[in-house]
Amino acid sequence: MDSALENEIKWRMGKWDELQSLSNWPRVTPGQIREFDLYAGMAGVYKDANRTGMLMQGGITVSILNTAGNYTDEITDNRLIYSYPNTMRHPSHDKGEIQSLKNAMSIQMPIFVISELDGGLRNVNLGWIEGCEDSASCALVKLDEAPERIINANTEFEVQFHAKISRKLKLIEVQKIERDPKFKFNALSLYGS
Repeated sequence: MDSALENEIKWRMGKWDELQSLSNWPRVTPGQIREFDLYAGMAGVYKDANRTGMLMQGGITVSILNTAGNYTDEITDNRLIYSYPNTMRHPSHDKGEIQSLKNAMSIQMPIFVISELDGGLRNVNLGWIEGCEDSASCALVKLDEAPERIINANTEFEVQFHAKISRKLKLIEVQKIERDPKFKFNALSLYGS
C-alpha cells in the first residue's frame, strides 16, 4: 500500500482514538463528529472529495450514516447491510458515492459508521466494507474489527448454506430470531433483490 493511503489509515485511526477519549463517549454530538471532519452535508455517504479524491479516483468513503435501525434483519452488533444511495440528485452523485464505498472495500480502509440515537446524539462505530453487491444495491459492513476479505461471496454462501440452522435469540422487548445481515447480503448477491 502506498504511503498516502497508509497516512489516511493513520489519520482515521487517530480520529478513532480521539473520539473515544471524549468525555461524553460513546454518545457524541453531531457537532463533535463534524469537528473531527468525519461527516459533512446531509448525504448518507461522506467521502471528503478534496482529501480522498487525491488518493483514488472517485474518493474513499470516510463515513456512512446508518439508518438500518428500522430493519432488524439488516443490522446486528457486528454487521450491517448498507443500502446504496438512490436519491433525486444528479445520477453522478450517487454513482460517485457508490464508487467510494467500493474503493474503501478494495483497500480495506476503515470507515466510520454513524448511527442516530435519542436526544439528537450519535453513536460512532469503526467498520470495514466486506462486500458490495450491485444487483441488490447494497454493501455489507463489518463493525469494530477488520473483516475477513470476501473474495467470492457466492462461493462462500454456497459452502456455508444450511437449510435449517439454529439462530441466536436476542432479547429486546420480545423474544425474536436474530438474523444475520451477511446471510441476507449473500442471498441478495445470488438472487438479487
